[in-house]
Order: sequence, then C-alpha cells, then structure tokens
Amino acid sequence: MHADLCIVGAGAAGLTLAHTLRGSGLDVLVLESGPVHDPDRWNAGEVTGHEYNGLLHGRVRGLGGTTAVWPGQCIRLRPADLDAWPFDLDPFYRRAEELLGIPAGETARDPWELFGEPPLGVDTALSVFCRRKRLAELDLGSARVLTGAVATRVESGRVEVRDTSGRGVEVEADVVVLAAGTIETLRLLLLSGIDGTGRGFEDHAFADIARVVGPPRPLQDTYGMRMRNGLRYYAKPIVGSCMPNIVFRYNPRSPTETLLRVRRTRRAGARDVVRMLCGAHELAAGAARIARGREPAPTPTDTRILAVVGQPDPQGTLTLADELDPLGIPRARIDWRLGEPERTAIATALDALGDALHYSVDPEPWLADERWLEHAYDSFHPAGGARIGDIVDDDLHVRGVTGVYVCGAAAFPRAGCVNPTLTIVALAFRLADHLRT
Repeated sequence: MHADLCIVGAGAAGLTLAHTLRGSGLDVLVLESGPVHDPDRWNAGEVTGHEYNGLLHGRVRGLGGTTAVWPGQCIRLRPADLDAWPFDLDPFYRRAEELLGIPAGETARDPWELFGEPPLGVDTALSVFCRRKRLAELDLGSARVLTGAVATRVESGRVEVRDTSGRGVEVEADVVVLAAGTIETLRLLLLSGIDGTGRGFEDHAFADIARVVGPPRPLQDTYGMRMRNGLRYYAKPIVGSCMPNIVFRYNPRSPTETLLRVRRTRRAGARDVVRMLCGAHELAAGAARIARGREPAPTPTDTRILAVVGQPDPQGTLTLADELDPLGIPRARIDWRLGEPERTAIATALDALGDALHYSVDPEPWLADERWLEHAYDSFHPAGGARIGDIVDDDLHVRGVTGVYVCGAAAFPRAGCVNPTLTIVALAFRLADHLRT
C-alpha cells in the first residue's frame, strides 16, 4: 500500500491530524488496530513496579480510540508546566477547543472571574466538559481508514502491518506519524529499534486522601458543577504538581440520584417511582438550582479530597517483555515508579487547600508514610518515554529516522497534573501545520 502520510492510530491525535489535513492534497492513510475481540488479550503486558492498571483498562482499540469512553474533560496545562515546552501552545489550544465544541480560549479563563466570585487563595484551573467527545465522528475528507491493522515496525518510508489473523502488508509512505497512544507508540518505537525510548514513563497518581469537615453546601456551590450555554464547568484547585479535587458523595437512594439513574438506564422500578414521588420537594429544589446554573444535586452526605498528582521527575520505564501478544510480538513491560516526591506534593497541596478553604480537613493517617503507596493508583493518563528534546525534536520528528513523527502524550516534555486530551489535540494541530509545509 502507498500513501503520502501514514498515521498509526485513530484516536484523539490521529483523527485530529487526519481531519485537519483534509483538503491538503495529501494522500492520507490511517491505520487502526481495532476493533479486536477480547481487548484484554491484546492490551495485556507485564508490570514490574507499582501496580499499574492502565495496561488493561482505560485503553480502547477502535475508531476514536479512548475518546469512545472519554467523559470530555478539557483542562490546559498550567503556566509552570508550559514553561518546559519549547513552543507556545496557546494558538493550538484555541483551535483544539473549537474542534471540541468549546469557545476558543475558554479553558484559559480565570474561573473566579468567569463566575464573578472572589478567588480562594490557591491557583485554580478551569475545567470544561466539551460538546464533541466522540472524535470518531470527525470528517476525515478523502483519508483512507484501515481497521484491524496492527503496526509492528516502522522505519523511514515504511511501516510493517499485520491484520489480527497475522497476514502482513507493507505500507510505503513519505511520512509516518505514530499516534497510537503512549503505551503502543512507545512499544512500536522499541520494536523499531529506537534507542532510549521508554525512559521517564509516567502517569498521574490519584488517591482519596482526606475528608472535609463542615457544612457541605457552600463548598458544593463553589467547587461543584456549573452550567453555562450547554457546557459544564468546574473549578479545579492546583498546588504545585498536585490537583486536590473536592468531590461530593450522595445517598444513592435519594430522589435526585434515583431520577438521574432512571434517566441514564431508562428503567424504573416501583421503589424508584415511590422515592421520586416522595422526594418531589428535593427534585423541585434541584430544578431551581439548574435554573441558577448549578448542578441539581442534593446536599452531600460526605465531602472528600481526591488528589491527582503529576511527576515532575518521573523514574518509570516502558520496555519490551518476553511474553508475546497474539501476533507473536513482544508485549509492553511497565515499571511505574511512585515515591516520596509524589507523597510530599500531595501533603503540601492538602495543607494549602485546607488553609484556603477555612474548613477542617482530616487527612487519612496513611498519608504520613510509605503506606500511601497502597492507596495510590494510576489515572489512565500515560505520558513520556519519547519526550520533546529527547527522542523527538521540537517538530515531533524522531531523531535519526527520516520522516517519522510522534504525536501524543508520549512526547510531552512535562505532563503536569491535568487531563491530557486537550493538549494531545492541540499538539496534533501544530503537527498538521508543520506537515502542510
């Protein structure tokens, strides 16, 4: 097969790239490994460090990739993280926002200025849930999409591909872009002999670290969901490399929670009907909150702090395992490392947030020592291993391999502590501009 541009992966990066290049005159071929039967069998690998769930979970093979299950949360990297990037992402963030159905520049706004409220003493990011979450619906123009196509090796001008039964095809292309998600992109680079790949692998660690004591409704009004012009907004406090999210828990049998579940499942039992009828006053109060741009939630039964922490100096690695996948190709081996820097960042953020809230905050006792590792999990946000300035240059071109690029979180020079998808889409816009010229 032949193409001017071969994109490996049809997720957020690959589909944005193909969409942006429609009408460019380039012959574009997109390779997507899914859909596959028994995805766990294809995603499996070896974990040698801290428990890592992101191999089997949080990864979708198929058109749209993980955006097929993405809730649509869009947050920009914070200025301190962007300082490590060799170029300005703002114009590409704006284009990414428009593609995702968000007004250009919206995620850069100060949330307190937007909400007309005084700031609360800690850096706060604006999180916006986008309208367009399913990127499989993007117009790709004349681009060809080949599904069930698993790339097994890439080199200058050439990609080796197999279908899920093992039959092979060779793709000749002037330019190849690896946009298969961090784990598969790193794995393919290693299979292709790119030295140094996989060092500095990272993910956002999260842990349920504390309980907030005090009246929950004022906190809910500040940090709960806001609704404006059909979009959902959240204020996200950030301290250093940690995002200590304030989350609220509700009685699952409350009239509001029952109504939301019935709407979601479109099934209502007799008890559900009774709860909603008896809770008419609560449901009416929820409707009034919606009219004021607030979430319709009842008064929370508990308020927790769920910390999401980035890794400014990640020590993890991704290498190739001895075990083989269904095609006889080495699986990924992940050694994800967490330690004292991440624990300290969480503890520091918790102290700062407690001071800013003027609420009593009760941390979990295990947060004071190594026991915190037993309560820390990955966020399905793998990044690094092919960083700008290391494996790829400022234009995302793989050093030493003509015409091969990486587009995605694997190339992030700094991943911060926020959700990566908006930045991945922005990066795809920048690469598309480069490839056009």
